[in-house]
Formats: sequence, C-alpha cells, structure tokens
Amino acid sequence: MDPPTPLISRVDNFTYIFTGNIYDHIVIERSNIIINGNGYMLKGNGSENGFYLDDISDVTIKNTNIKGFRYGVHLNSTSHNVLSGNNITNNLAGIYIELSLNNSISENNITANNWYGIFLYGSSNNSMHKNNITNNWAGVALYHSSNNSISGDNIANNWPGILLS
Repeated sequence: MDPPTPLISRVDNFTYIFTGNIYDHIVIERSNIIINGNGYMLKGNGSENGFYLDDISDVTIKNTNIKGFRYGVHLNSTSHNVLSGNNITNNLAGIYIELSLNNSISENNITANNWYGIFLYGSSNNSMHKNNITNNWAGVALYHSSNNSISGDNIANNWPGILLS
C-alpha cells in the first residue's frame, strides 16, 4: 500500500527533500540532483543498498540518517558526488565506493556497528574530510585505490583505524 502522502517531494527540477522516514532502498538513476534527507531516516532490513548510484555524476546526498543496509551508500563507477552531513549506522559498509573518482565525503557521522566505515575499492582522487568515523570494525579501508585524501577526520575506536591493501 502506498503511503497517503509522498515521502519525497521535488522542490524544483533537481532538488528532492524527504518529508518522512523511508523504509526501503533508493536507486538514483539521474545525474545533477540534490537529495536532502531533511533529518529523516532511510532504513533497511540488512540487505540491499541504502542509496545506490551507478554510472552517474554530480549527485549530492545530505542530512539523511541511513541505517540497516548492506551498504548505506554505494557509489559504483561514479564521479563528482558529494556525501555530507549524514548519520550512517549499522551497515556492512557505511559508504562503499567502487571504481569511482573525484567524490567528496565530508562532515558525516559514520558510527556504531558498521563493519567498514568507508570502503574504497579501485577508486581514486576521492576526498574524505571532517568525518566522525567511530566504533566500526575498520574506520577507512582502501583496496587497490590511489590518490585519495583523508584529512581532519576523527577516526577512533575502530580496529584498524585505516586499512591499506
């Protein structure tokens, strides 16, 4: 059954705002948009990806509480996206970046029981700045990735804090 009112409203041709909690996953199929969670939750059942972006660019995801997915946010073959001001908890990986470049991850709280806070695989030139990455198994994991920047992040109570492979 559909909700009585839409849980995402479109403000203009490129801005989408949550108007309530969403208990499902979201596949983003369009470049050049902004998604503002507006403090609401995107909650899963432990599978799927919270937000999934594949082969698109220039998407901003901000102010969303993301919880209970395989990957809270999964970027696959994407570029120039921004993840900012999100609270990401209880996922296999809070943020999984695969074969992607030039993405910005800033001012997120990636805490509480993610297996990996941020996981990069085959990705380059991504920037992680001023994130709070705590109480996960591994804070940041970089596999087959190069030229990524980690600065001003609080990476604590993870084992290991940063994993390079």
